[in-house]
Amino acid sequence: MCVETGRLLILKDLEIIYGNLYDLWNQNYISVRDKEKTNYFTRVALGAYAYPMFNVSPNFKCIVAMDENNLASVDPLLFNRFEKQKLSINDMLDDRQKLLVKYLYNWTNQITTLVKVNSVIGLHNKFTQEDLFIGFDKDEILQSLIFHVIMNNPEANDNEILEK
Repeated sequence: MCVETGRLLILKDLEIIYGNLYDLWNQNYISVRDKEKTNYFTRVALGAYAYPMFNVSPNFKCIVAMDENNLASVDPLLFNRFEKQKLSINDMLDDRQKLLVKYLYNWTNQITTLVKVNSVIGLHNKFTQEDLFIGFDKDEILQSLIFHVIMNNPEANDNEILEK
């Protein structure tokens, strides 16, 4: 339906059908001109169903979202058909939110700094943020926390956000 109406189509974790859409993504279209406009068609086959004349709007756009950790296993024939963009949660944060994340990062770093004296190597620290927070990821956890708190408390000031 998005293809026919020219609406944006976002696909994620649908590797099972991507191979069936190569003609669509290659813009391998049959053009049929009538009195007023040109219509575009392509072949799409999904399992036992085949659509040899699938209507494609000239305004159709498609985004395929992939996890960066899984890119090594992506079929190169699929991967090379798209412009690549890397997005992270940091791209969604404004300057104020990034400053709050930095403050929280420094705070978590301070509370996980456990220093003990070792007679052989001097000062020693083996306690990390991952030890304190199960599943801690420096690129996602604090950013997600700040984003969540601000979305649920839009009028909160910085101190109130950090307290939550």
